[in-house]
Amino acid sequence: MITQKELSEILGVHQTTISGVLSRRPGVRVSPETRRRILEAVEQYGYKPSLQARILRQGRSQLIGVLNFMPGNQGLEKMLRTVEMLQEKGFSPLVNEIFRPERAMESLQLFLDLKVSGVILKSLPRPIADQLKKVLLEMPVPAVCVEGAYIEGLPWVYPDKAGAMEELTLGLIGKGYRRLALMPSWKAGSVPVPNYSHAQELTRGFQAAVEKSVHRLESVEIIRKLVVSQENDPSERNFCNGRETTRQLIAERRNLPEVLICNDDPWALGAMTACFEAGIKVPAEIALTGFGNSQAGRFSPIALTTVNQPLGEMIRRAVSILCAAIEARTKPEPGMIKVPPCEVIYRQSTRVVTDEQESV
Repeated sequence: MITQKELSEILGVHQTTISGVLSRRPGVRVSPETRRRILEAVEQYGYKPSLQARILRQGRSQLIGVLNFMPGNQGLEKMLRTVEMLQEKGFSPLVNEIFRPERAMESLQLFLDLKVSGVILKSLPRPIADQLKKVLLEMPVPAVCVEGAYIEGLPWVYPDKAGAMEELTLGLIGKGYRRLALMPSWKAGSVPVPNYSHAQELTRGFQAAVEKSVHRLESVEIIRKLVVSQENDPSERNFCNGRETTRQLIAERRNLPEVLICNDDPWALGAMTACFEAGIKVPAEIALTGFGNSQAGRFSPIALTTVNQPLGEMIRRAVSILCAAIEARTKPEPGMIKVPPCEVIYRQSTRVVTDEQESV
């Protein structure tokens, strides 16, 4: 296999120029003709850059470690966008999906052993954030968090979930719903941590909307008595939580809320399944909403009203912050970067059903 040195001698071009063109490193100045010659020679001779040589030469690779704490279908779109944007910047993403919390530290250490140039942490849970905090703050490469828990000392890119939930709740009230229930992912008896969390932000937005419209409402409830599924597959756990909790709600109550605002799309689809099983018509007898605008929610038998998050912009911001820090060989400025806006999308699960329309 041809080496970079040999390729340099064939082309009469310095190795640094070849490396800069192939890695698409920002700031590399090269004429279009030289770039064309390099790329054609790489194709002709089958040159493959040596990761080991790059690490020895630069003390780092062009690898970016991505720790994804939302494995399965829920986190797939976010992961793919991260990969695409990093590749556009000339980096090679090394993605590790965390199914078991105890493997998080091991995965982070693997990234450091491979001399990654930076780390992106997606949907980091609070308990794991506390475990990783010291390592993340002291490691020699920059890191950026997207959603999940906030770690003081790191940049954290997050969407305005509270604002979106307030908008959704006010919209439902505007459509005539008067008996509302929110089903966030808090276990019975748990106390919300004084940090950002998905459930906390949804609750905050819901309560803000209720305060503005309390005179128009008949009943308002935040459901705390949840049935937590023992499903081992994380990608199915939220669906099972929504189904089992809604089954319990149906079994215990004579009067259901007019609309059940669920923690996310999988919870809402689980709730919809429980309603189907009990013969309860959606949305004629109970309306359902999710959060996240998942593919499953878009194409379910009754399309799900939901909230679409600005995933593209969140990932773009995170990748931009990380790449700038890598180029400057420094740590990024810490702080909270809120990315608005989220978009409320109304679909069949909350529409008004007439006698002529079918409802499952």
